[in-house]
Amino acid sequence: MDFSALTDPVDRAAVKAYNKRHIPRWSVGRGAPLLTVALIMMTLSAVWFVFFVPVLILAHLDLWTWPELWEIMITALAAVAIPVTWRYVNSAWDPRVESPYRVHEFTKANGLIYVGREYEPQYPGILFTKWRSKAADPTIHLPGGRFVEIANYSGRGYVAIRLDAPLPHIVLDGLAERGVVGGRESMFVPDPDQRLRLEGEFDQHFGLYCPAGYERDALYLFAPDIMARFIDTAARLDAEIIDDWLFLYAKGPLVTVDPDTWTWLLATVRALSKKVDQWARWRDDNLAGTDSAGEQIPEVLTPPPGVGDDGRRLREVTSRRTAVILAFGVCYLVVVPVLILVFAFR
Repeated sequence: MDFSALTDPVDRAAVKAYNKRHIPRWSVGRGAPLLTVALIMMTLSAVWFVFFVPVLILAHLDLWTWPELWEIMITALAAVAIPVTWRYVNSAWDPRVESPYRVHEFTKANGLIYVGREYEPQYPGILFTKWRSKAADPTIHLPGGRFVEIANYSGRGYVAIRLDAPLPHIVLDGLAERGVVGGRESMFVPDPDQRLRLEGEFDQHFGLYCPAGYERDALYLFAPDIMARFIDTAARLDAEIIDDWLFLYAKGPLVTVDPDTWTWLLATVRALSKKVDQWARWRDDNLAGTDSAGEQIPEVLTPPPGVGDDGRRLREVTSRRTAVILAFGVCYLVVVPVLILVFAFR
């Protein structure tokens, strides 16, 4: 592959012209003053609701003495300084001002299809239902007969591969890179009872989750040769089969200006695309014996493509992050007002 567009010096005028045409003003690298004002307003609003509202209530009930002016000023300065400092330090070291132009030129030089910004991609995967973002940006499609999309979304990278038929909902959690599945920030945690223990070293690298009753199907789809391929090339990724899609998730962006990342990623996608051709032969035995109208048919016929209701989705449990947020929310919305009332009327 030709990586010169990612590594060679670029024409600053060309970069500026490209960003002016294609990059919205509110994106990273542009509109920093406006974003800074927004961050300040958000922070001050949060401080007001979390701290000053209870203070106002207690002061009104003569249960609180107003702090000194210098204490208020220090609190306000800290609230303003943190987001402002973070914003400008992050912008000063952020290489993404050039990256859209470089990625665009890289795709042209290598026969890839640069789609650009895709607003609110309608995919059924975990990343798109548990994380929220306005757009996948940038989005790249690979040429060929099978639909393959590579993009960044909500601070993470994903690969979407269209399959030939719907398959059971199966999640492969890469234990080395805890990100979209099973990590501290994850909003999706499969029920541990659905984990299928794998033989040998596979269980040390991945957690495989499948619906109850589909254990044999999961072992067929993720046969030892495919699992070996994941260990060799895709251990940094989580994988999810849902409906007629295979998604690969990375903890960080996948569309980057790093040649090594592109070499590894494209080799992984090519290898897996060949393997998923085998999955078109899979059939759900739970669909055998009845036709679309529910009438009995001879058992010798192959079941139709599709997945039974029990295999469409995994069960979830509440993640630790969600539980902590709910606990703090309950404490603030319930416990704090109760304590205020208790002290007010004792």
